[in-house]
Amino acid sequence: MSEPVPINPYAVPATWLVSQALADLARIEGNHLVVPKDWQSPPVCLLTGETNPLTPVRRAKLSWSNPMFIFLIGAERGTFHYYLSAAQASHARKRLLGNWGIFGASLLSFTGAFSDGSVGLAWLGVTLLLLCLIFATTVCRLIKVAKMDKTTIWLRGIPRLVLELIVRMDQEQHLLPPGMPGRSALRAALPPG
Repeated sequence: MSEPVPINPYAVPATWLVSQALADLARIEGNHLVVPKDWQSPPVCLLTGETNPLTPVRRAKLSWSNPMFIFLIGAERGTFHYYLSAAQASHARKRLLGNWGIFGASLLSFTGAFSDGSVGLAWLGVTLLLLCLIFATTVCRLIKVAKMDKTTIWLRGIPRLVLELIVRMDQEQHLLPPGMPGRSALRAALPPG
């Protein structure tokens, strides 16, 4: 038979941490939203701060490499889950469709250049293709990565008021102890001010 393990009445009690670590919460550094990889935004439009009506949650697969090592394969990769308002989703869809239209026009120009032997159509195709690539990396990209490491993503291009709203909502969502009422019930119980 094994001997019973003595109980030390002065030992620190063993507990489980209920709340999420502070490092896993969104925060603001300068003009950047800093979030852990594979983080999901609270239900707020990333571009306008609207909370209703929102599209279903979207997922962006992000990658970033240090400009000093741009030719190396060591790019960091991460996922970011976010929401857009219905109006912003419509604008993003129109920009994307417009860019596909430019790409299609470049393919038609190349086809015409090869069939007619026209140098002018070939140059038009090259110009349209370059324009398509520039738009794809600037105008059509909603989420811009400033920096990324093994665990964290720094996002840029989000308006300051939206940054503050996202951080506040994320902290309220994760720092309330279990069993506590939701934000709306908690706000109603607090005195105004």
